[in-house]
Amino acid sequence: MTTVELGAQRSISALTAAFDDLLGRPVSIRSLELLRVLVGPVVLLHLQPFLSDSLDGRIYSDAFHEPYAAWFPEAPDAVYTGLLWLAAVAAVLMSLGVLTRVTTATTLSERPVTSRPLAVSPPWMS
Repeated sequence: MTTVELGAQRSISALTAAFDDLLGRPVSIRSLELLRVLVGPVVLLHLQPFLSDSLDGRIYSDAFHEPYAAWFPEAPDAVYTGLLWLAAVAAVLMSLGVLTRVTTATTLSERPVTSRPLAVSPPWMS
């Protein structure tokens, strides 16, 4: 190896060691706790129209239906409604700090299932 290659390898090793030191340093997770407490009500506000419709027996695909992909299976109405309520329960539990890892993953994974389409197509899509 040349001296330039050795110098580059040492600087990469030093950067990697510094990055590992940053990742390995113990930190306070209070900011994540506060984020979870605040995100739970936001998720509930987002789900509120869907939940109130589901109580009346309406689901999202009754008013709007656009398949994600032709090969992608669609969830039956009962599964869709169950996932909505699971997301709501998980959001409440996440805010309360109960089973935070499970409830946070459940709450944040429900977003694609319940996202609303654009009411009007943007100009670049027409």
